[in-house]
Amino acid sequence: MHRLTVRMKDVKSSMIIEAALDERLSFRDNFRLLEELLEIPLTDAQVYDPYKKIFLDRNIVISDFHFGSFMLLHLFC
Repeated sequence: MHRLTVRMKDVKSSMIIEAALDERLSFRDNFRLLEELLEIPLTDAQVYDPYKKIFLDRNIVISDFHFGSFMLLHLFC
């Protein structure tokens, strides 16, 4: 119920990650969980919103960003 489906593209490797993130948590907290599942280092990844053309604060709860139903974000690892 508190899920947000997100597509994230690692800019360096061009790898695409599709995940349902918990919007009650921050990107940092969600990335910690994804690291355990995918074994990909995401802790220090910078999140870039190509629509707003800004880097997002990884410590803010995701629901505070008021994203649409399906987002594409760029990751700089």
